[in-house]
Amino acid sequence: MSETFLSLILEYSYLILFVWCIFEGEVALIASGVFSHTGQMYYLFALIAGTLGGMAGDIFWYSTGRFNKKYALKILKSHRREVALARIQVYRYGA
Repeated sequence: MSETFLSLILEYSYLILFVWCIFEGEVALIASGVFSHTGQMYYLFALIAGTLGGMAGDIFWYSTGRFNKKYALKILKSHRREVALARIQVYRYGA
């Protein structure tokens, strides 16, 4: 079973790296660096997949917060003080 799992990971490694970097990619980039060093991934493709995944994730999370501000503030109700301090910093120094 572990052989099948490892073969699936190696077969879809760039897609997995892209999707993982959309959500949070530091661990994925470290793992892809190890796989690139051992020769199981090509480092240029891993770099491109990680970069595009990180950019797609940043754009997605930014637009989610920008266009669903009321919902995000409702979820962050327990962090009202931090949100207020962040707003003060944005008004003071600009977006």
